[in-house]
Amino acid sequence: MNLKQIAFSTFLLFTACLNIVFSNSFAYADSGNPVGKVVAVRNKVMAVQNTVSRNLKLKDPVFINDIIKTQNGRVQLMFNDNTLITLARKTEIKITEYFYKPGDTSSLMTTKVKEGSFRIMGGAITRLAPENFKTQAPSGTIGIRGSMYAGIVKADNLFVLFQGGKGIYVQNEKGMVNITTPGFGTSIQGFGQAPSKPEKLGDKDLDQFEKALAVNTLEDDSENSSTTTSDPEKKKPIKMEQAKDSTKPNNTSATKNAVKKDTITHINSIITETIIDSTKSDIIPTTFIPEEQPVINLLQTLGFSGHRTNSPLPDSGIWVYEGKLTGIDEDQNNFEDYAGMAINWSNKRIIVFDDPLKDPDVTPDTTHSNDHGGGLGFGLISSSGKITNFHVLGSGADHDSNDPNASDDPNSNMNFFEPMAITGQESFGWLYGNSHDAIGIIVNGYDISISDQTIQYPWEDTIAAVFDHIVDTAPPSTGSMTWNGFHIGVAEDMGQPDLNRRIFINTDPENFELVINKDNGTFSGILKGFDYENPSNILTGLDIGGDIDSSVYISVKGMAAFIKGDNAISNTFGTGSLKPHGNFMVTAKEPFLSNYSIWGYWEAAYKEPGTGKNYHIHAPGSLWIAGEQSSASAINNLIATSFTGNYTGNAKGIKLNPFSLMTELSNGNTNLIIDFDPGSFAPVHGQISFDQVVLNVTSMQGSVTNSGFNAIISDSTGAGSHGAANGIFFGTNANGIGGNFSANMPDGSKYHGIFAGDR
Repeated sequence: MNLKQIAFSTFLLFTACLNIVFSNSFAYADSGNPVGKVVAVRNKVMAVQNTVSRNLKLKDPVFINDIIKTQNGRVQLMFNDNTLITLARKTEIKITEYFYKPGDTSSLMTTKVKEGSFRIMGGAITRLAPENFKTQAPSGTIGIRGSMYAGIVKADNLFVLFQGGKGIYVQNEKGMVNITTPGFGTSIQGFGQAPSKPEKLGDKDLDQFEKALAVNTLEDDSENSSTTTSDPEKKKPIKMEQAKDSTKPNNTSATKNAVKKDTITHINSIITETIIDSTKSDIIPTTFIPEEQPVINLLQTLGFSGHRTNSPLPDSGIWVYEGKLTGIDEDQNNFEDYAGMAINWSNKRIIVFDDPLKDPDVTPDTTHSNDHGGGLGFGLISSSGKITNFHVLGSGADHDSNDPNASDDPNSNMNFFEPMAITGQESFGWLYGNSHDAIGIIVNGYDISISDQTIQYPWEDTIAAVFDHIVDTAPPSTGSMTWNGFHIGVAEDMGQPDLNRRIFINTDPENFELVINKDNGTFSGILKGFDYENPSNILTGLDIGGDIDSSVYISVKGMAAFIKGDNAISNTFGTGSLKPHGNFMVTAKEPFLSNYSIWGYWEAAYKEPGTGKNYHIHAPGSLWIAGEQSSASAINNLIATSFTGNYTGNAKGIKLNPFSLMTELSNGNTNLIIDFDPGSFAPVHGQISFDQVVLNVTSMQGSVTNSGFNAIISDSTGAGSHGAANGIFFGTNANGIGGNFSANMPDGSKYHGIFAGDR
């Protein structure tokens, strides 16, 4: 999947591409900034503001203080937080207040319905600040708690039907009722009347109500339409101009309506909604959640039919599932992509990725380069089979900057695409089948501009997969383990990526540490370093992962975590923190570099103290390698016996050519001899080689200690006249090595990366 033909990135899909800069100020006073857009419209629909009216078309923006009048048309609006409002014919609603900023609990939305029929599905605001989300009618107010509801306003009468989610309340000065059961509703019979006791709507009235709020109806909307006309041309269906149908179905019963039936039947269909016919599949659970429909549809395309899981979960093994991810891209085109999932049943953690598993382990793809993006999602499975605490991380495919003066020439200094970060959470997730042989998840999130993180593009993905194979049937491993190692991070000035790069490295393995908790399926860690080119630029300490909301451990190759860092970047001008988004680390999808180490990628975004420039540490130039460090006593024994080991393995890295263009190195190999004899004059010697370069490694007496080793790259003219290689021993008896390297060569090229080997 991609944004403009670019791969998925775990869940990159644009339900609506809104290039909005969010701020508190415009939300309350400035009607000039769009707060949403039209995603479907049929026939004439108008927006009126300050006596000026405009006809609404597909993708047109809507603003605060807009009064939307459907007349004989119907419309669906998607707001910046993914709230969806659907309006029937002869409906009038005003957008009175709107403010949304991800993570800001002062976000709010208030609408006022004067007359007509409507459906509202709450978005991110209802999760951030449900108390700030309200729909007002002449005789009462509707509050939402992350839910979906429909209503009818006729004169002074109000009817509200709860259709799914956590619940709603309806209140006025005479009283308040809460509704938490889908299919129940309440009415207010005019001014001065309290809301009625919630009741269940009769099946016949419910069918009429659902038909009125269906989306795929093909009837003519005109006042004088007739279903009995003999004119064949008039029998042709009128296709609705529709960007996306984001509403979800509801086939539950609903309240017996206190509003008269003629009020219900006068509502013509709004925007299409596919109602699943329970006679055609046995997949529908007894309690149906509106958000579940896309999951069910997608599972059915995979040939699966069955109920949600209601049996005990396994307690060991790693299971792999394969399936599909579907959605709509920023150009409103439907797409479909591969989706894979893996579950570690011992700690009940799940990971979702977009690359088929070719290795005998879990290897999600999260690498990033100029022409593709990557991401993954991870969560927790409850004892009932529900997927919770699901989070998305990764780097998004570069997004159109919408700069009319930008160039799509990749060599141009004016970047046509802006790098993006991915973030998101589940709105629905469940295991299916008595043998837990299917999974369905819906995820909502944002692609966020790395440089200006107020620029955010919403998306929604539907993912479904069925059981494919087991990669591990062994009893669950328990306890914890600590890894140490090395990293390299190439930070680019986002305004001028080819100038003033920062090359962050560490030379002490204690400055990169990961602590894995196998029982909880989490890990935490620390990452410190300094700039190889200018040691005054320092990473004073980035915090890696921690709990189930910030990290996941499925296996040694199925790991991911968010990175945080307050006061983590320092230089001679001061100290700064990481930006909120674009900071993470993952294990690589590629094979191990050796048998005793793990490696992967990491990214971070920050504004540099002093210069104020936006910097981005990103793949492929940001790498890490780690493993369980050999004990000091084991190394001392090798030193005491003057042991010599020949270590061979692989290496990864990047090249910065004399024009400062970055490319990945290919076919990296490690071949180093390490002499533990303390009297050796060149205890570390050999080569780290690639197709593009051979780096000759040597060292001085005393460069091997019980905590690791260091060496120089003899052909380098870099820092201190030589390049550097720093390493650590892995395994119970220095069975493996791993480290980082940096070298500035005489031809002006620079090489940075990681290496590993086993003896």
